[in-house]
Amino acid sequence: MENKVMRIIAEISEVNESEIRMELELVDDLEVDSMMSLEILTELEREFDIRISEKDLADFVTVGDIFNFVKEKVDEKK
Repeated sequence: MENKVMRIIAEISEVNESEIRMELELVDDLEVDSMMSLEILTELEREFDIRISEKDLADFVTVGDIFNFVKEKVDEKK
């Protein structure tokens, strides 16, 4: 799961996947803008069959925030 989340963020932010780390900030470190954020949200929903609201999206500061949210949603489905 972690690799899939990292891959999606890397592809959309156009940062090499090997450089993506949990502590990196989406805006400050990866230069993710609002359009990229929506793309990430859409891809994560599709990949993991989960729902992410735009309100939740506003809470994502780091890559780790996204991963933890996705993991929680996936675990809830089990």
